[in-house]
Amino acid sequence: MDVVYSMGLEELNERERKLRSHIKKHCVLCMGRSRLHTNLSEKAPERTQVQAALKAMYDMYAERFESLRKMNAEGPEILAANNNRRIMLDIIDECKGCDRDSDRANRSLMQVK
Repeated sequence: MDVVYSMGLEELNERERKLRSHIKKHCVLCMGRSRLHTNLSEKAPERTQVQAALKAMYDMYAERFESLRKMNAEGPEILAANNNRRIMLDIIDECKGCDRDSDRANRSLMQVK
């Protein structure tokens, strides 16, 4: 039974890596395109992509938290997953209120361990 959960955690780690790179890329694009005179609208397609990826990352951390709890993992691992889940909610709110002057979601993502 532990093998199934460890494979699931490895899969979650791979998904986290892909989501991080996706968020970084599109957050920087969103910030960069806000400076173009042809793209001054508030409906930036990159912003919606970043927000969707942030939501997926929140769901991934929630799944990791539940998996760790089910397999009775070490306390610090469970606390880290729960803390990352809460940080993701803050980053999602920060992205929604972003003025596109800096890559806020990308920089805030560095808090996640």
